[in-house]
Amino acid sequence: METEGAAVVPGPEERRDFLAGQPPFDSLPADLLMLVAETAAVRDAADGETLLCPEDGPPKGLFVIAAGRVSLEAGDDEPADLFVGESFPIEAVTERRAVAHTYRASGAVRLYRVPAAVIVQCIDSVPEFAAFCRRSATGLLVRGQAENRRQAGDELSRITSLDVSLRSVCAHTPVTAGADEDVRRVVARMHREGVGSVLVVNAGGGLLGIFTLHDLRRVVADGGSLEARVDGVMSADPRTLPADALAFEAVILMAQHHIRHIPVMDGERIVGVVSERDLFARQRVNVVQVMRALNNAVDVAGIVAVRADIPPLIDALLGHGAGVDQITRVLTLLNDRTVARVIELCVGAHGEPAAPFTWMAFGSEGRGEQTLHTDQDNGMLFDPGARPADEVREALLPLAREINEALDRCGFDLCKGNIMASNPELCLSLQEWRRLFSRMIASATPENLLRSSIYFDLRRVWGDVQPVEQLRGHILAEVRDNTLFLRSLAGNALTHRPALGWLRTFATERGRDGETFDIKMRGLFPFVEGARVLALESGIEATGTAARLAALPEAGVCTPDEAEAWGHALDYLQLIRMRAHQAQTRAGEALSNRVAPGELNPLDQRVLREALRQGRDIQRRLAVRFQL
Repeated sequence: METEGAAVVPGPEERRDFLAGQPPFDSLPADLLMLVAETAAVRDAADGETLLCPEDGPPKGLFVIAAGRVSLEAGDDEPADLFVGESFPIEAVTERRAVAHTYRASGAVRLYRVPAAVIVQCIDSVPEFAAFCRRSATGLLVRGQAENRRQAGDELSRITSLDVSLRSVCAHTPVTAGADEDVRRVVARMHREGVGSVLVVNAGGGLLGIFTLHDLRRVVADGGSLEARVDGVMSADPRTLPADALAFEAVILMAQHHIRHIPVMDGERIVGVVSERDLFARQRVNVVQVMRALNNAVDVAGIVAVRADIPPLIDALLGHGAGVDQITRVLTLLNDRTVARVIELCVGAHGEPAAPFTWMAFGSEGRGEQTLHTDQDNGMLFDPGARPADEVREALLPLAREINEALDRCGFDLCKGNIMASNPELCLSLQEWRRLFSRMIASATPENLLRSSIYFDLRRVWGDVQPVEQLRGHILAEVRDNTLFLRSLAGNALTHRPALGWLRTFATERGRDGETFDIKMRGLFPFVEGARVLALESGIEATGTAARLAALPEAGVCTPDEAEAWGHALDYLQLIRMRAHQAQTRAGEALSNRVAPGELNPLDQRVLREALRQGRDIQRRLAVRFQL
C-alpha cells in the first residue's frame, strides 16, 4: 500500500534528514533535497509483497529503503539483498524501461518513492547525482574507496598527497645554467639557491641535461677540474615527466632508476624540478630510500632488515591518498627488487651459473598483485645452448634451491605446493616449458586447470625478458584454438562464489574470530579468475587483473561502464584485504585473509556488498558466454 499524509507517515523534514545521509541524495543542494523529500511517497510493504516486477512496465519513481530489507530475485540465482539507504531501480528509472528482475519485500519494509520526473530534474541539475545514477555501482564503490583513503589520511595527515599533479608540486622556478658555464660557478649557484640540482639548458632554454651533487662527487672522485664546462660532466638526456603526471609517477620513476631529481616538462618548456625531498620531506622512510637500501644490501640479512620498513611505508602511502593500484605497484616494485637482489647475491656466491636463465613469477606475483602476506610461486627458464637440458638443470637446481630458501628468509614463504624453481619440474628450457603448457591445454583435467590458473599468470622478474614473451605468446595462441579448455577453465572459475548469503548480508563461517569469510577466495578470486578466462579467450596479453579488465571493452567482451565497475570493485576488495593485513601487522598477529564484515562500518558494509555483487556479475557473464 502507498500512503501520504497519514499521522504515522514521516513528515517532509524527517524524510529530508534521512535522505541527506544517503547517496546520491547527499550530493543535492538544500532546495532540491527538500523537493525530493516533499514529493516522496511513503510505501509500507508486508513480508513477501512484490514491489516491482518486469510486467509492471517502466517504474514511476525511484525507491529508497527507509526501513527493512528488499530482495532482488534474478531467475535461478540466489537473491541479492538491498538494505536501508539503498535505492532501486536506478537504471530502469533513468532509462525509462521496465526492470529486468523482481523486487520483493523481505520482512516488513518502508520505502520512499521519489517521482521519476523529480529524479530527472536532479540528474539535469547536479552532475554528481547524474554520475552516480549513470554508474550506480561504480559510484558507491568509488565513495567507499575515497572514505577509506580519507580515514587513512586522518591518521597520517602530516604527509602530503601523492595523488596530485607535478605542476602543483613544482612551486619554485627551476635553477638553470648555460651549457658553457664552468662547474665551479654552477656549484656556487646551487649553494646560494639551496638546491641539489641545476638544469643545463641551451641558448633557447631547451633542456640539455641535469647536474646534481652526485655528478659533483663524480667529478671530484675522478680528479676532474672545477673549471670544466658543466655540459661535459652533466647527466645528459635526463628522464623527465609531464607536468600533468601524478606525483606518484615521480616516486615510481625515482625508485626504478635510482635518481633523486626529475625535470618536469610542459611539452618542450621546463616547468620545474621535483626532488625526493619535495615528495618525502617529512617521512622517516620512503619508497626511493627502501629501493636504494635494497640495492645496497650486501647479504640476505641486510635485505631482511630493509624489508622491515615496508609495512610502515604502506601505511604512509595510504596516508598520502595513494590508490590500491598505486600501492600494489609499489609492493611489486619492492618485491621484484628484493627477488632480483637475492638472485644477484646468490649468483655472486655460486659463481657463473651453468647457463643463462630467467626467473619467472607465477600467480599473484606474476600478476603484480602481492600483498604483505604472500608465498613463492616461481620457476626458472634457462637456455641450455648445445648441452642436454637435463645436464644444465642438474647444475642449476642447487642455485635455485638457495634462492628459494633466501627468499623464505626475506618473508616470501616457501610454497606448500612446491611451485618453485627448485622443483625440477619447474626448472626448464623454453622448449620444455612450451611442451608442458601445451600438454596442460590439450588435457583439461582438474589438476591441469588448477596449474594453468597459476602458471598462465607469468611474468619475468630477473633475466632476459624475450623468452618469457615468447612463452606467453605460445599460451595465447594455443588457448584461443581450444574452446574445450576455455570452457573448462571458465567452469573452474565459478567454483569460488562471492560471499553473499541467502538471507543474511554475507556468507560467513563461524570460527575463533567470529563470523568471517576469506576475502581472497570469496572476494578477489571471482575477478581474478574471471578476468583470466576472458583475457585468454580474447588474446589479451596483460597478466594483471586490473589491466585485463580494462582491456575487455576493446575486445568486445563488455561495456566500458561494466569494466569500470568491475575494476572499482576489485580495487575496493584489495583495499579491504590490505587494510586488514596492515592492522594485523601492527598488532603483531599472523597475517590472514579472513575479514569480519560485522566489524566494518555501515558504509564499508554497503560497499563490500556491492563489490561482491560485481563479482557475481562477472561470474554470470562467464556462465552465459560459455553456456555453463
